[in-house]
Amino acid sequence: MTCTGHGVPAPKMIWFMNGSPISHYNDHILVINDILRLIIYDASLSDSNVYTCRASNEAGAIEKSYNIVVKVETGISIANESLVIDEQDDVLMNCPLTNMNNKWYKDGVNINDLVYKRADEQHFRQKNHALKIYELDELDGGVYTCMSSDATYSFHLQVAFAPYFIKYQPETMMIGRNETVVFDCKAKGFPKPKVLWRKLESSLPITQWTLKDTEYLENKQILKIHSVDWIHNGTYTCIVKNKLGIEKRRFELYVF
Repeated sequence: MTCTGHGVPAPKMIWFMNGSPISHYNDHILVINDILRLIIYDASLSDSNVYTCRASNEAGAIEKSYNIVVKVETGISIANESLVIDEQDDVLMNCPLTNMNNKWYKDGVNINDLVYKRADEQHFRQKNHALKIYELDELDGGVYTCMSSDATYSFHLQVAFAPYFIKYQPETMMIGRNETVVFDCKAKGFPKPKVLWRKLESSLPITQWTLKDTEYLENKQILKIHSVDWIHNGTYTCIVKNKLGIEKRRFELYVF
């Protein structure tokens, strides 16, 4: 980044980072006096800041700013700690790095730059070396990193939440004989929900031996029946559950 200034008397020129003056040599940031160049060596996420050059003399001052965003290639992120916290609970992450200028990132994005429905001071609260998140929801899962000028420490946060269905399907289905029918019970949840299927007219679980021409797909989230016949008439129920909740979906199948 370069900055030049002219005036009478000759202006005093100085670089600032987020409003704080930068010394001529500050860690890996080098300021060169000839045309007041600022060079950042081995840039990292912590160097994402607003850099401002100010030229001032007795007659006034002018500024030129650079908004620098350091991007990191996608790769494997290794967390120092793993946390599993239930939805709607709060979580407190204490960073062991003692530098007072630590910054917090979520999946490589500065906490202050996050943009989604709950990214505000009422949801994220930074104090001293800690980051507190209130009333967790599914979107809060990810890798949180506190970063100082020379070290990082990460937390892999997983939010446990009750299962919910992700696709709508009509509850009543009319299918001709020898056609194929598909019941969709795809659901999200953490821990991964278990899926159970039942047919109201039978006390036995649905398997290829208890109900012919049936097949499970995608970890039992889909029940497929090939060549439906009269014996397939009835009410089918899928149940998805984990430690935080249970959801049910019912289908009525009429074969004609």
